[in-house]
Amino acid sequence: MQLTRKGNLGLSIEELSKSIGVTKGSFYWHFKSRYDFTLKLFDYWAAISTTKVMEHVNHIEGDASERLLCLTRFLIKKDICRYELAIRSWVQIHPVLIPMLKQIDLRRYEFVSALFKEIGFAGNDLEMRVRTFLVFYSLEMTLYPNQNMDDRMKYLELRHSWLTEVENKRHQTK
Repeated sequence: MQLTRKGNLGLSIEELSKSIGVTKGSFYWHFKSRYDFTLKLFDYWAAISTTKVMEHVNHIEGDASERLLCLTRFLIKKDICRYELAIRSWVQIHPVLIPMLKQIDLRRYEFVSALFKEIGFAGNDLEMRVRTFLVFYSLEMTLYPNQNMDDRMKYLELRHSWLTEVENKRHQTK
């Protein structure tokens, strides 16, 4: 993706057109302006990285822990978070997108929070699990881009156990 390779400067109409092998005229046939392109790209990212993910998880049968595990597997197997940091950096220089990003972040927070609440977490325990989950999966592909899929899945299982472990069980084994 041009955004991750070249940053915002790579999103000039000329650079974008060249990178996908179309003329500027063809670009403008599909998008009214760079602003229009910006909004449509953001909407596409939001649909793929949030709406489609939530729809997938909502069709999973099982308890909240199983659905949370399916969510993490889906994020990793489909490489959903690979553009997360690039999009977030890009939004910072396009302030019109900031309220939209806040809405996406709130939707994600509420979705993941509901799963952890259903598992039985509340208060600070709930808050820290939700934040840890959201931050980790937003950064994982950037922090560990060359990790093979088998290792990713192994660590996913360990993280899931750690995040969903009920506090009482940890204190009883000490």
